[in-house]
Amino acid sequence: ALYHKLKQEFPYIPSYVRNIVSSTLLHHYATNFPSNLSKVRVWSNSYHSDTSSLAFISLGKAREEIRKGNIRKAISYYFKAFKTSLSIPHPTGIVNSLNDTSWYLKEKHPQFSLLLAKKAVYYSAWYREDLSYDFAVLDTLFEVQKINNDLSICETSMIIQHYYGFLPNSSGKYTKEHYKKTLEFSKRFCFDLE
Repeated sequence: ALYHKLKQEFPYIPSYVRNIVSSTLLHHYATNFPSNLSKVRVWSNSYHSDTSSLAFISLGKAREEIRKGNIRKAISYYFKAFKTSLSIPHPTGIVNSLNDTSWYLKEKHPQFSLLLAKKAVYYSAWYREDLSYDFAVLDTLFEVQKINNDLSICETSMIIQHYYGFLPNSSGKYTKEHYKKTLEFSKRFCFDLE
């Protein structure tokens, strides 16, 4: 309902806020594709001149291409989002673009995916003190480490078990329940040395 209201009343939104609203609408459209939502147009030069908006427009376009099955095109948008976010710097854009790229490359390019996942965790920890906010980044790293038989998976398992306690119990997409399988599986890679 809010999506449709914002889209209908977009001409009445002050110009200094439109970049934020348009990139948010595009993100919502891309993450809910396909649905009954109509696509958002983001062709104005003002969106492309604002680097923060450009980063999130690129992320939105990448997610839209993922939903359509165009992985190669999506990856190019993710890299554009990463480069743009890094130039600002914008932590959320950096972490999301690296994490998503790693996730979608994990099967075809596992070693490169591992490199990206480790960078995503690095930037997540560099910019934020609470990794529970970015638990999805740890989850991606853990999955990619399993594929690569990476020896540092034990460290990641211990971090997962520590930060799992900080996840919310309910409400939202990334809750304790959502990551329960990851937690249980991570216990297989931890060893008690005492």
